[in-house]
Amino acid sequence: MGLFGSDRIYKPNQREVEEARIALRKARSKKGRAEVEASSANVVQRLVERLLDVGIDGVGRFASAKDLAARIEKKSRSRERAIRRVRNRHVKLARAGGFASGLGGVTTMAVALPANVVSFFTMATRMVATIAELRGYDTSRDEVRAAVLLTLSGQESDAILKQAGLGAITGRLAQSAGRRLTPGALMLINKAVGVHLLRSVGTRGVGRLFSWVPLLGGFVGQAMDGRMMRRIAAEADEQFPPVD
Repeated sequence: MGLFGSDRIYKPNQREVEEARIALRKARSKKGRAEVEASSANVVQRLVERLLDVGIDGVGRFASAKDLAARIEKKSRSRERAIRRVRNRHVKLARAGGFASGLGGVTTMAVALPANVVSFFTMATRMVATIAELRGYDTSRDEVRAAVLLTLSGQESDAILKQAGLGAITGRLAQSAGRRLTPGALMLINKAVGVHLLRSVGTRGVGRLFSWVPLLGGFVGQAMDGRMMRRIAAEADEQFPPVD
């Protein structure tokens, strides 16, 4: 077993892949956000629950954020060095997953892309949560978990917070972790983040439609997923400043 649990790409089960396939189809609907919100409530809920359960709490040999943070901090000279190791490793895992998903070109995309979507966002959630743990946040708290999810949504976070009745946060998302959020607000945040991720899934799929050729599609997927994971890592680094 490697430092990062199984030290491999997270592999979703058949049910997760099927749900991601359905999500992709709905996210590409011409009806847009209203279509996703109205007809995909269960898909959104399961997606968010899975990100929280697996991405933050871990499953099997896929280490939880808390365990990973403790393990890697012991083998690093400082917390910031540990964070760099977490970021770099997850970017490498994302690039490997992106390459594998696009390797077969259009002939395998229908199966490989949904699996990659679940894998990517699960690993991204764990990366953000691990950075939060290393910076002194408790990812067992609902408010911190909501902030982790909001980090995945990037520039959409202000709009999501407004939908939840919280208003835009001036400064860092981690400030929301200091607020006591009601169950209703948490539910609205989770739903809005889930909808945003589904829509971004559709964009990722459309982008990869240009990579029809086997092997070439692998390099396109590798570049896209590596760049996106780096962007999320940068967002996490900014949004979760050290507590102490």
